[in-house]
Amino acid sequence: MERRRHLSREEMLRAVGMIEAGSRQRTVALALNTSQSVISRLWTRYRSTGTVAERHGGRYRCTTRRQDRYIQILTRRAPTITAMMLAVRLHHSSGNLISDQTVRNRLHEVNLHSRRPLRVPTIAMHNRRIRYQ
Repeated sequence: MERRRHLSREEMLRAVGMIEAGSRQRTVALALNTSQSVISRLWTRYRSTGTVAERHGGRYRCTTRRQDRYIQILTRRAPTITAMMLAVRLHHSSGNLISDQTVRNRLHEVNLHSRRPLRVPTIAMHNRRIRYQ
């Protein structure tokens, strides 16, 4: 039988309660069908932080929701503006220095991707007048 590596919040609280009641970590692990190391890490985290909540994973965002919205609005108003220019504008408006890759990431999150403009031949003035008429 395979042992689980993750416990639900209720199971974590139950494990902490069992240990506080005097049970050994190995006994708690067998009762919850997990390994003793999972219970050991849970107990260590509980003793150091006072909670069973897991730590935040990954990097924290360097932009706020308002700044993300500002980037979107600027992009929609001026679709030919580059990510570097957007980063500079954001820096001037909010003082937050971010990279152009961060700007691209924020735009990709809302399905705004870069596009190259279609190259079309220019129409001569004479042909424009004919087409207009």
